[in-house]
Amino acid sequence: MKLTVKKLLEITDGKLICGNEEEVIEKYSKDTRTINQGECYVGIKGENFDGNKFYKDAFKLGAKACILDTFGSTDEEMGTIIYVNNSVEALQKIASYLIDNVDAKVVAITGSAGKTSTKDMVYAVLSKKYKVLKSPGNLNNEIGLPFALLTYINEDIIVCEMGMNGFGQIDKLSNIAKPDYAVITNVGTAHIGMLGSRENILKAKLEILNGMKKDGTLVINNDNDLLSTVSGIDQKIVKFGIESEADYNASNIVLKNGKTFFDINGETYSVPVLGKVNAYNALAAYTVGKLFDVSDEDIKEGLETVILTGNRMQIIEQDDYTIINDTYNANKEAMMSAFDTLNTFESRKVAILGDMLELGEFEEDIHREVGKYANGKIDVLVTIGNLSKYINDEFNGEKYHFDTKQDAMNDLKDIINNGDVILVKASQGMKLLEIVEFLRK
Repeated sequence: MKLTVKKLLEITDGKLICGNEEEVIEKYSKDTRTINQGECYVGIKGENFDGNKFYKDAFKLGAKACILDTFGSTDEEMGTIIYVNNSVEALQKIASYLIDNVDAKVVAITGSAGKTSTKDMVYAVLSKKYKVLKSPGNLNNEIGLPFALLTYINEDIIVCEMGMNGFGQIDKLSNIAKPDYAVITNVGTAHIGMLGSRENILKAKLEILNGMKKDGTLVINNDNDLLSTVSGIDQKIVKFGIESEADYNASNIVLKNGKTFFDINGETYSVPVLGKVNAYNALAAYTVGKLFDVSDEDIKEGLETVILTGNRMQIIEQDDYTIINDTYNANKEAMMSAFDTLNTFESRKVAILGDMLELGEFEEDIHREVGKYANGKIDVLVTIGNLSKYINDEFNGEKYHFDTKQDAMNDLKDIINNGDVILVKASQGMKLLEIVEFLRK
């Protein structure tokens, strides 16, 4: 959306330090390393840096204007500068104004796991019939979501995801994006250390209703024990499921040749990624597709050709073995699902696992649960880190534990055999992508 500086001053309650009120702004950036000619630079304070300090660099690189919440004085008038009380809040106000003034429908996706993959699948399905904006990567927080929304041009539908690790965060995101449709993939144990219980995680996820249109539609996974209890809300509820009766059901889940197959109403669908969890993600996308009157044929083609954001159950075929790169993130439910997927392979099954983070007082118990679940599903366990030793403790088969990634890499050549299928998974903070790159080399 094109907005004049004068309009931005009105939206953000900002002050013009210098420049031209009639200047027209269309695109925004917070990073001088990637800023493009003509964009508006937004200076944001981080924990270890202050983006406001780089406004001169932004102008030199072609920025048309800067929005800053820290500004001293300058003798040189380099461009248009808007001063605001808080740059992040100003960014959110601009994004909210955009949503209020475009005709696009907003589909927001949240959940303890599967947000990004579900978003990718929803986008693939809806794109068969509509012009769709998808928030890139995992831009799902108070800064990333507004920037994603501000890339809007003239699409019919905006598909975005909303993340959180505490109360109030999805409430804020929902009131910025004001979704017409919301999808909650599941309620698991991710961030339970900060919220204290799965019931509190459900409450935090349901904050997505706070900014949602009253005539909107909430799409939920009815197989999830907590989501199945949701009722008594203003919005319409549409349910999907595999194990329970729902508005849209899938059955006959089959994992084969790097794909997940499933049936809906006697028709077979597939997605090019393994895992029963991806059948759930695809079923959520099917449900959204039907709500937007996308044909079954187009839904099928969209799911078959979906391109998922990286490092999620990515199959990498090497000359001597197969790697399953699932290093993007990890929680209890995702770990267990990954073991189920690994168990479908006939070759010797190796799991290289790191710590699951942000579990607080539950961290030992949850890691031990994962270790018990791995029994009978994998052949060899390799754990790396402080918490994954509890997984190791509960596993009864061939197993190895290392304190560091380097220690593990020193010994992996003696652990792995030709023909192995190797799952690599941990919370993103463990950076086990380094193990994947090591195995690829």
